[in-house]
Amino acid sequence: MTALSTRRQFLHYAVLGSAASLLAACAPATPAAPTAAPAAKPTTAPPAAAPTAVPAAPTAAAAAPKPTAAPAAAPTTAPAAATKTGATDAHIAIQVKPTGFYTLKFIAQQISFLFLDKLLTVADDWTLQPRLAERWETAPDGKSVTFYLRKGLKWSDGAPLTARDIQFTFKSTMDTRTAAAPGPTSIITGYADFRAGKIDSPPGLVIVDDSTFRVNFDTPNAGFVPSISFLGFQILPEHILGSVDPAQLEQHPFFQNPTVASGPFKFVKYETDQFVQVDRNPNYYGTPAKLERIFVHIATSDVATAQLQKGEILHTQISVTDTDTLKSVPGIKVANKPAAGIFVMAPMIDGTKFNNKLVRQALVYAIDREGIVKQVLKGYGRVVNSHIIGPDWAVNPNLNKYEYNPDKAKALLAEAGWDPNTPVVINWMAGQGGRDVENSLLIAQSQLQAVGIKADFQPLERGPLLEAITSRKFDLVSYGGGVYTVDPDSTSYVLMCQFTQPKGANNAGYCNEQVDRLFMQGRATADQAARAKIYQEASALINDDVSHVWLFVADAIYGYSDKLQGLKPHGDFNSAYWNANEWSVTG
Repeated sequence: MTALSTRRQFLHYAVLGSAASLLAACAPATPAAPTAAPAAKPTTAPPAAAPTAVPAAPTAAAAAPKPTAAPAAAPTTAPAAATKTGATDAHIAIQVKPTGFYTLKFIAQQISFLFLDKLLTVADDWTLQPRLAERWETAPDGKSVTFYLRKGLKWSDGAPLTARDIQFTFKSTMDTRTAAAPGPTSIITGYADFRAGKIDSPPGLVIVDDSTFRVNFDTPNAGFVPSISFLGFQILPEHILGSVDPAQLEQHPFFQNPTVASGPFKFVKYETDQFVQVDRNPNYYGTPAKLERIFVHIATSDVATAQLQKGEILHTQISVTDTDTLKSVPGIKVANKPAAGIFVMAPMIDGTKFNNKLVRQALVYAIDREGIVKQVLKGYGRVVNSHIIGPDWAVNPNLNKYEYNPDKAKALLAEAGWDPNTPVVINWMAGQGGRDVENSLLIAQSQLQAVGIKADFQPLERGPLLEAITSRKFDLVSYGGGVYTVDPDSTSYVLMCQFTQPKGANNAGYCNEQVDRLFMQGRATADQAARAKIYQEASALINDDVSHVWLFVADAIYGYSDKLQGLKPHGDFNSAYWNANEWSVTG
């Protein structure tokens, strides 16, 4: 597809030559909050300008102003209170305000990584990096992993950090009273009986000694270690939380005011909706942080971008809309990294509207995903056609690409007996992904309408959206995330039958027993060639079934000052501060 040089051409493209007036006529109040006045100035490239204007069209005008408008006001005051950056301080920004730091449910992962560390993490090159654990060993039969902690680990209050903390954290990830959806620890011996309340503690969590911890599995799992390198596995302080009633753990004051730390920084305070302050942790096991303090300000994309240009902050996630402008600003750099997660629309397959795979295939054919990547994301992303997107050896190169074909979509809908009067609501977590995602979804909405799918667009806040998913009261729900490039087994927790909501993170309700068997086979062998064959076969099935509408993998894009030294941009936004102890500020 050739580049579009005018707004009118892009409008024509975005609505498939029809319904242009529909998008233009609808009230802009709903999604317009993130794209208010500041957005217009940075937008210089003609192809990028059109999406921010066209998508003023969603029909859910009453639903979105609250989730998108509220964060914009408060952050504008907080940065002004502390904008002078000294050699030992750094002011940066994020766009999602914390509601606490309850890591067991993946809340505020990006910020909490500064002060709550993990056994291991994923570096910017997607390799596993030891953190609290200096090494680990997988048993030859693949049914256990032993972690060896660094010697002399301490919490910031001086208390020893030991295998008891690891056991407590892993046990908490397995407890129905404390954890989010089941995940990697669901394969640990005793998991089912513990979840059912039959035993007090899973026997698969073994404290060998203060610095050695072992997990035992019922079945082999070659993908376990990579799976605990990201969300939900920050180690928690047993000496503070161990005596808390699990049913009350999430409400414990620690998760609003984390009083001890294991990361390079320690939590100081959170000025609600304004900023989080962290200070250097003197008991950090690794190379001491070069910075004395970091202030993480909460601001919308537009506000943060403006603050970056003014020198009020040093680092933030940015929209592709602003990349060209920021690249032209002296002293500001723009970095993009291929991401590890996918932005999808998950159809409720266990419902009645999308239980026919012909309809799901029509959804993918109906949307010009390559066009969205080129026009909205300006090439900062790629299209994928399965959840199994990495590592390279696990990727099936022969999948159906579902290239944009509205006629094919119409034919599939007709074959499936689709009623064009069937209402379809697209829900989305308002604000996630900023303007780029919002614009992409509005284009997808118009293209679905063009093939006979009566699609409506209704952004929701996090709470109502999760409630809709768990109660199975949605049609299509759109969201992004995941770290799927480290090991292909990481996708099993969103695809296997046993993890269908509300039991797990399989939001779509996708279930194919043959795929489940392949995932189990892939876990059971450590031989890479054998695993590659297994996962590529699974990927072909997932691709044909269309477990999700895979929209795109968007690059993680950051804008930062050239005064910020040591930054290593990461493709996973939740790991954006993974090497913050190496950061320094010049000038």
